[in-house]
Amino acid sequence: MVYLKSIIAAAFTSILALGAAPLAAQNEGSQRQAAAPQMVTQFDAATVSRLLLDVSATWQTEPSVDGHTNYRASAAGGLNFTVSPRACSEQYGCLGLMMLAVYTDVSAPNMAALDTFLNQLNDTSTSVKVFRNAGGIIVLQAYINAAGGITYRNAQSELLIFGQDIVAVSQAIAQFEQQQ
Repeated sequence: MVYLKSIIAAAFTSILALGAAPLAAQNEGSQRQAAAPQMVTQFDAATVSRLLLDVSATWQTEPSVDGHTNYRASAAGGLNFTVSPRACSEQYGCLGLMMLAVYTDVSAPNMAALDTFLNQLNDTSTSVKVFRNAGGIIVLQAYINAAGGITYRNAQSELLIFGQDIVAVSQAIAQFEQQQ
């Protein structure tokens, strides 16, 4: 199952590469989207939606536990991830964006070996954290911080890098499972 996810993840990388192109070029003939902002100072609905459109994702929104919005997104054949605004206040809006991908079908008869594998992934990663929750589900997590402002292109790049990390972790998990 994870091997199939690896194939899907490779397709996601192709979609993410398209995300670097202007949206109007990707969707010729469709209604033009407002220009992307130069700076991101908060992750409001318009900014999150624009970022997701730029990576050709589709999404559904749902309320989060803290009263904000989660965006459950899919791209490239159904590879799923979630983005959620964080560090929110009435005065400044939401200054962070949490990005999560979940791997539920990992075959690991030895949890100690799985934990060692995940620790090795974390040791080599500079942009994401990988962990196993109490139910044995593996979660890939990254965070974008807009406190003080960041360029839109930087926020877009962080989302693209997260997509590449989804692919890399999918491939690493598939290799791990084959060795078990």
